[in-house]
Amino acid sequence: MSKLTIVDVLELHATCRNIQKLNLVRQYLDGELAFHCTEKFRNPEVWDSISKLGLTRVWIKSYSSAASLSGISTLTNLKTVRLENRGSVSDSVNLSILSKLTSLENLDLIGIRACKGSLRDLHQLKQLELSDCPFDVDPIIRSLGGLVNLRQLCLDESGAEDEGDYLDLESLSRLNQLTKLEITANDPRVSVEPLTGLRNLEHLELHSMHILDYEMLGHLINLKTLVLSNAEYVKHGEYSVDFRLCKNLESLNISEDDDLEDCLLPEGFVNKV
Repeated sequence: MSKLTIVDVLELHATCRNIQKLNLVRQYLDGELAFHCTEKFRNPEVWDSISKLGLTRVWIKSYSSAASLSGISTLTNLKTVRLENRGSVSDSVNLSILSKLTSLENLDLIGIRACKGSLRDLHQLKQLELSDCPFDVDPIIRSLGGLVNLRQLCLDESGAEDEGDYLDLESLSRLNQLTKLEITANDPRVSVEPLTGLRNLEHLELHSMHILDYEMLGHLINLKTLVLSNAEYVKHGEYSVDFRLCKNLESLNISEDDDLEDCLLPEGFVNKV
């Protein structure tokens, strides 16, 4: 998600009167707005005033347990939402409120440590980024398989404190439209076999994990770019993985360059790293 225009004009800490003033600068917003969601957003008139701006992109930079995010469901023109939790770890967000945003295509969730509901009804979603979110936030991870139109997915728990023993990618196996997948973890064990059925997957990045079946990467036949960093694996035989079926492979970036010598590469492969 690209950086949105941060409108500090009124910071929207504000009262309804301030938000009415915001209409005066509507022509300068270009559909984008960033704000902090405070306890004053419990007032439905605040959200009603914001909804009249016809926004397509919002960045909620922070929220607290005293705030109410329910009004975001009234912003029916939204195509892009970025939601950050910079408050208490225990602050929970109800994800089900997003299901009413029927035009939503891009969603970034940052620092969500506790939540209710799921994302499973966001069938129109094309891009999803989960940053600083532990992968054991089940309502989020379990619902990923329902996002059948997803094109790009970024999962990053590097900022989370907990380390996982095993990361199950099975819920991703139904994302047949996925073209780009990036995962950064806290050194869990992971099987990449569920990804082998993703025939449209072209870009894959795996960071900080222990890959149990490294050789299965060679079955991702439509890959154009593969990036592995701090990813431990067990070699099988004299080579680590056979990429000869990956005829479209253009870029192979592995932490240890010596590992490239152990791989079987497509005929005529020239690395574009």
